[in-house]
Amino acid sequence: MYKRKEHKHIHFVGIGGIGMSGIAELLLHLGYKVSGSDLRKTDITRRLELAGGTIYEATRQIGCLGPMLLWFQPLLLKIILK
Repeated sequence: MYKRKEHKHIHFVGIGGIGMSGIAELLLHLGYKVSGSDLRKTDITRRLELAGGTIYEATRQIGCLGPMLLWFQPLLLKIILK
């Protein structure tokens, strides 16, 4: 079972969407370390950066950021696996 604050760092794949960014913003306000990647930076991702998040463009290599919870939409996984 997931325990609150068990994972202090959460990384979102596709963070620029309205749903993922909303969850990321909420977690930032709750004190979690949030990072994410998307195809390009937008007003939404810039707002997350101003709130304390770290955003990467998907074309850049992120590398290992240490222990974290990876959060992505199942649809994204289907696209990647095709």
